[in-house]
Amino acid sequence: MAYYITNDSTMIKKLNFIAFLSLIFIGFAACSDSGTSPEVVEEQEYPALESINFETEIGTERTNVIDAELASNGVVILGAYKDLNSSCLGMKLFLLKVSFDGEELWKRKYSDINVSKCDELDLVTTDADEVVIFAAARDAENISKFDYHVYKFTTAGDLMWEQTIDYSDYDIFISGTHKANGEIVAYPYEFGSDTFRKVTLDTNGNILEDIESPSFTYNHFNIIHTPSRKKIYTSPNDGGTDLKVYDRNLQLLSELNIPLAVSYLNEAQGSENGYFAYSGDLLKLDSNFETEWSYTPEYSHSHISPASIAEHKYAIIEERSFSPGSYTAYVISVIGTGGQILSRNIIEHNGNYPTVRKVLSRGNNDAIVVYHLGLNAGINIYQQQ
Repeated sequence: MAYYITNDSTMIKKLNFIAFLSLIFIGFAACSDSGTSPEVVEEQEYPALESINFETEIGTERTNVIDAELASNGVVILGAYKDLNSSCLGMKLFLLKVSFDGEELWKRKYSDINVSKCDELDLVTTDADEVVIFAAARDAENISKFDYHVYKFTTAGDLMWEQTIDYSDYDIFISGTHKANGEIVAYPYEFGSDTFRKVTLDTNGNILEDIESPSFTYNHFNIIHTPSRKKIYTSPNDGGTDLKVYDRNLQLLSELNIPLAVSYLNEAQGSENGYFAYSGDLLKLDSNFETEWSYTPEYSHSHISPASIAEHKYAIIEERSFSPGSYTAYVISVIGTGGQILSRNIIEHNGNYPTVRKVLSRGNNDAIVVYHLGLNAGINIYQQQ
């Protein structure tokens, strides 16, 4: 696929020049005089995805989308915003919920909950569609320390309770949260440590358990929660990945090393359909974690984890950089069996190219892209037929 960057005056000159020389038209890039993002014109080699867009303004000076999760009737988006009377470290928390039809259900800005885009924030929705946020936030009086908070909100975004856990002497990070039997579980860990903690709270925020959990050889790891509620713990090693798979009760099912350095791994849609993983390439793995096929992005690798949108279909985000101006346009591709590209779109809204933060799916051929753009937060809901 080829992309071209145009504006009207430059393109007219180029076409006249080419007509005069009777040459075949080739791609040409030029930056618009106004300094706005140039148009990215797509030579569509693949079918386009139909989409619904929703976007709303959050901050008056800065907006950052941090995380997003599915609820039964829509998408919950977590982020931080800055108004003119707040400092960078004094950014505020916001929550936004959008229906699967692209309609705003509610928007809440919490002027009394301070966060920074550099803080560790994680989001989970409960089975009752309540919202829980885990926040390792910098101490307002000593920014070298973190306070660890857990917030729970109603289905309408009203704060129900806040719990503070005394980890103020540590640089606490978060790796994986989930819900289990009505309880709320988080996995905070100290940066540079090879162990992490498992903190379990009841539905009212009371701490039921705070224990040290299994250690890994390396101090970086991910905890992935699968559709079947297994827990997959991954930790990189020299050229590969240490892997532990637990059932929903954290009973160890398997432990092995795979010769792939993956940053993300989850179950694929469909019964006994194996796993999919991300290592810069999209990998399809069988139930024994052996590679069936891989897809190498045509453009730059993205940090956005892919999503399994249906059986044998995956949505992956790539980054298309172009100049002049060092612009980046995110591209969404739907990949089928064998790494075949089924559909592809440039992600844009009204000619602007947002910063993509996450891609989600309900497993019905939809790909929900969550982003921020300037002062706004938004989603594109794509449907692959």
